[in-house]
Amino acid sequence: MNRTAWQIAVISAASALGGTYLFGGEWLRFFSYFGSWGTIGIVLVTLGFVWLTAKIVLLIRDTGLQSHRQFLFHLFGERAAPALSSTLALLLLLYVGSLMQEYAKAAQGTLSLPMQAGIVVCAALSFVFLRSKGATVFAGSIIALAASVLLLGLVFSLQHYVPLPPLSYQLNISWLWHAMFFVCLHALLLFSAFLPNHATEDTSVSTPVVYLGAAFGGMIILTISLIGHFAILAHWHDAHSLENPLLEILTNRSPLLLYPYLLVALWQVSLVASMLIRSVCEPLLESSELRPLPFQLLFLGLVVLIAFGGSIVPHFSVYIEFVLRLIGFTVLVRLIQQKFVKRP
Repeated sequence: MNRTAWQIAVISAASALGGTYLFGGEWLRFFSYFGSWGTIGIVLVTLGFVWLTAKIVLLIRDTGLQSHRQFLFHLFGERAAPALSSTLALLLLLYVGSLMQEYAKAAQGTLSLPMQAGIVVCAALSFVFLRSKGATVFAGSIIALAASVLLLGLVFSLQHYVPLPPLSYQLNISWLWHAMFFVCLHALLLFSAFLPNHATEDTSVSTPVVYLGAAFGGMIILTISLIGHFAILAHWHDAHSLENPLLEILTNRSPLLLYPYLLVALWQVSLVASMLIRSVCEPLLESSELRPLPFQLLFLGLVVLIAFGGSIVPHFSVYIEFVLRLIGFTVLVRLIQQKFVKRP
């Protein structure tokens, strides 16, 4: 397959899945609670990500967008773009802090690693990715996705039988709303990952290559999501009321897998964190004469302070995700409107 298509597929999957998907909490909240309806939700979400990936890459290729402000200007016009872009940049940094906080809490709960140490380790690896070139981020994403498939498959194999609830179970539209909420948040992660142009450096990339990359990225997303979803369903009685169900399954059933699992989770959290920080940082660097290293350290330090401060605020990540979903919903509505409603 074309190298550019591979880049689009891998960056799309790594960002759309999010930072903490290996913990299983998001799959449980948005999909697994709804049984077989959740399985349908995963399929619909994957189709949505395929469309979004193609839309975003083609938009970047055709318009040369390189920042949140330019993207929001394209969608909402000159008046709304400055305020929206500043708000989104701040919220993304808060979200990165919450990702580091969530990882540190999980490591503390399973390995008794001090929370401060977990945040510092996560920040250090994020800094390595932040200083790396696009090829390194691409390679890091491949490693994260391949290791995720292997480890999730091992978790699933701990119990082969998967109880699939009938569609009469949870017969309401809550599963559809939750699937939409998932897309609203992760669409922002998806766009932010492509902003630094890792996968779209060649502005002459053909449209079929973009669609091929988006489709293959969707296959990766679907494969990993379904394995994680079925792993939770297979251990439903142990996992349905847990904050990090997959980690708890490993802790109780196969403790030896816990160490490589947390290592891959650290890798993924740091990878996504670096993508989001880069999407906020690089446009500012291009518009100023500041040196990259001090600027990157400043943003990373801010994120670490957020992670430490957020640890004392109850439900910190929930509030940040809620506001990001609102922005994501507005962006999705506008993208769909531009697709189907012609301007006068």
